[in-house]
Amino acid sequence: MSLVTSEAVNFIISSVIIIGFVLGYGMGLSVYALFYPLLLIVQYIMLLGISFIVSSVTVYFRDLQHFLGVLLQLFFYATPIVYAANAIPSKLQWILKFNPMTYIIEGYRDIFYYKQMPDIEALGIILVIGIAICIVGYLIFNKLQKKKFRRVINLSLIYKRGNGLWVSFKNLNLYCKGNFNGRL
Repeated sequence: MSLVTSEAVNFIISSVIIIGFVLGYGMGLSVYALFYPLLLIVQYIMLLGISFIVSSVTVYFRDLQHFLGVLLQLFFYATPIVYAANAIPSKLQWILKFNPMTYIIEGYRDIFYYKQMPDIEALGIILVIGIAICIVGYLIFNKLQKKKFRRVINLSLIYKRGNGLWVSFKNLNLYCKGNFNGRL
């Protein structure tokens, strides 16, 4: 969650550069720039939900992070960031229609470049989908959180025995003597 939030702050700061280019080239801002927070919130919720799911599952499937790198690169090229959506042939337009980031990127273009209202209906649908993904991702994250912690450090057992602490870590068993007073 902290990574998504810090990248959102980074995105907000980077948006100042976009606004600088818009103003520098004499295009100016329109009243539709007020939709910027809406677009940012939709994007944030969608990415937060995805990050909950990915961070939970990656602990159990370590190689998934390598597959995700390739998938993110394909996702980047399937999103009209460096090209206009209408530049794609009509028989491949279905790829853009099922990509939620298409509507968010087009929304940013609408408010900053075309000076028109973004597609509110599409953004509403993406927001609802993003909230659903966020809730499901949060539930998965909480369900796997306790197991995940044990899995990350490969800790199989900690328990108190007499005046000491017995720790089983991978194939190494340790017994630590001392007065722990119920604190670890």
